[in-house]
Amino acid sequence: MNERGYTAEEVAEILRAEGDASISKRTVNYYAFDKNMFEVSLCGKGIFSEGEINKLRGIRMLKECTNYSLEQIKKIINMQTLEDIKQLCLRRATEISYPLTVSEIRRSPYANEPDYEMPHPKLMTSPKAGLEKSRILKV
Repeated sequence: MNERGYTAEEVAEILRAEGDASISKRTVNYYAFDKNMFEVSLCGKGIFSEGEINKLRGIRMLKECTNYSLEQIKKIINMQTLEDIKQLCLRRATEISYPLTVSEIRRSPYANEPDYEMPHPKLMTSPKAGLEKSRILKV
């Protein structure tokens, strides 16, 4: 299979176009060669394949939605697909947004007070709904 290779600059441009304004050619090379986050499969000038670009996407997602170290992220991106990483990040975002289940809230000692109103589960967004700036998770 003759897969097209991308230079570090081209990879950075692709990821910037997807919304990662902080990535540069140097960042791409840093993750690939300085930190050895993944093995580069091609040789020559255009050495980054679509697989390596997906690993860089995975690094970005995991850095944004977890507190994992680079060593932990390295293990994840090399063992999981990009789709698996997206699901992990979505679960993590849900855990943060919904720290308590509806049944746990109903069991709360405050649930039976007269002025307590149980919000509809679909309307619950976060403990501080409306009090904080919304954050977009790039998945």
